[in-house]
Amino acid sequence: MFELGAERLGRIRRGGRRVVGDHAHGHLFPCIHVWLHASARRRTRSPPEQKVTSPVAGVGTFGSCPTADMMCPVRGMVTSSQPPRPPSRRPRIDERLLRADADGVEIAQTHVSSLAFRGDLVHKRKRPVRLHFVDLSTDELREAMCEREVALNRRLSPDVYLGIEDIVDASGTVIDHAVLMRRMPAERRLSTLVRHGTPVSRWLRDVATLLADLHRRAATTEQIASVATQAALRALWTSSLDDLVVAATRPVDAALVDDIIGLVDRYISGRDALFTERIRHGRIVDGHGDLVADDIFCLDDGPRILDCLEFDERLRWGDVLNDVAFLAMDLEHLARADLAEEFLRDYHEASGESHPSTLEHHYIAYRALVRAKISFLQGTTADDEHAHAYLTQVHRHLVRGRVRLVVVGGLPGTGKSTIAAGIGDALGWPVLRSDVIRKELLGLDPREHRPAAFGSGIYAGEVTDHTYATLALRAQELLGNGECVILDATFASERHRAIVREVADELAADLLELRCLLPAAVAAERMARRAAASSDASDADETVAAVLSQHFDPWPAAATVNTLPPRDDAVRSALIRVDASPPPARPAQ
Repeated sequence: MFELGAERLGRIRRGGRRVVGDHAHGHLFPCIHVWLHASARRRTRSPPEQKVTSPVAGVGTFGSCPTADMMCPVRGMVTSSQPPRPPSRRPRIDERLLRADADGVEIAQTHVSSLAFRGDLVHKRKRPVRLHFVDLSTDELREAMCEREVALNRRLSPDVYLGIEDIVDASGTVIDHAVLMRRMPAERRLSTLVRHGTPVSRWLRDVATLLADLHRRAATTEQIASVATQAALRALWTSSLDDLVVAATRPVDAALVDDIIGLVDRYISGRDALFTERIRHGRIVDGHGDLVADDIFCLDDGPRILDCLEFDERLRWGDVLNDVAFLAMDLEHLARADLAEEFLRDYHEASGESHPSTLEHHYIAYRALVRAKISFLQGTTADDEHAHAYLTQVHRHLVRGRVRLVVVGGLPGTGKSTIAAGIGDALGWPVLRSDVIRKELLGLDPREHRPAAFGSGIYAGEVTDHTYATLALRAQELLGNGECVILDATFASERHRAIVREVADELAADLLELRCLLPAAVAAERMARRAAASSDASDADETVAAVLSQHFDPWPAAATVNTLPPRDDAVRSALIRVDASPPPARPAQ
């Protein structure tokens, strides 16, 4: 179970604030470089950027990078006692050309990087810092991080990440390193285009294709897969929820947070089969880790995806859907839920990957939680408002992503199959029908007519029990794999209802029981028309219905659906019941 201690929940209610600086705990920063880059853009005015397409005009091969003879030491980076380095074949640039007072240079600072914008190039230098989430305190660590950043990002944008350059001092000695990048035009940033209402569908399709290709090629090992087990996901949510409480700058609705905790717990608790299956099919990979609209540039010859998460591989590893969900979440936050859905469809088409919609909602909710936490950490009033909007997004997707079991019962002819099919068509949920399963178990064609008296023939007690047991077993498998399920059967016996309730409890699925009601005379007329058509799996007639009505156990747990109105109206009424059905109350801790 997810738990937040009384002290931490108290901080939510009191709105207590904790100041977080450069040395905040690393687990507060699962996607910190999104925050850092965003913060840098707010703190430092971005330099004017010329409009370009890729390849950038004036930038040829990697070896054409500019160098200079200006010499100047770098304070705080190295000491004169350090031994000289071996000769390097990398391009070199004098340190003074990367200073803010150099001609044509503008600097953007983040917690871990210093970016010098010069013409068509960006020189991205790692700062000598040691934080809880990354250690760049030595030259070797900074060089290794530069190499990692280039290698990882070249998987998606090889023509942007040109390589690593050496930074030299007055004597020509290499004193540091930088990632050398082609500069992207700010006006072609995906987030900017979305905000301006520019059509972006073509680029979203291309991003989905690039991401699907990355995921097909990406490494997947037992170690990588370990981040997506049931236990690992529980720990990931718990850590982020704890951090959110610490980072909150004003009172957060404690009931909302408590509800989020309960929804996450129910989803993860019942989905071990789903997470195991995702691992077995190689869906857990070394992905991008931080796919947001700010870091995608829509050029004429296709998108460029930047800023892969490089400082912590375990935060980059994950389900392919967790990678995709980040951008879907971001597009939705930009008030374009339509583009989020479009992008998810594009990825599904490009990758051939399939998953239950509940898992989609789960990962979108997690990504929104991460952004809520980061927004709180930034600390401004605007960021605070964003944080609460993200929290609302978290809750909305967790509610939409609940695993549901809807039981539709009632006497023969009352329209339960019509209602069940209508709900299934509207929501895209599978329907399991007892009439079909009964005949499948007996090796019969579902459309074959086999009428029998109540309790005899193919409707004998042991056959009926076997049918309901199979119905429950199939529902159990689907629920465990994250699918919402609709059961269509008479459910006259309380004993059979108890079986499916047990399944719902075991799989932490939200159960809704519906009983269809219709005057007996109208039901008899409908059954007669159905029998004349000979196209339905049900064999029940007016006589069977009359006998069943005498054996129908009381059903106080069921909500009633009046099926006398026209079909569409009756289905709409049932859907309202489904939508209005709240999640179970979280047990007291």
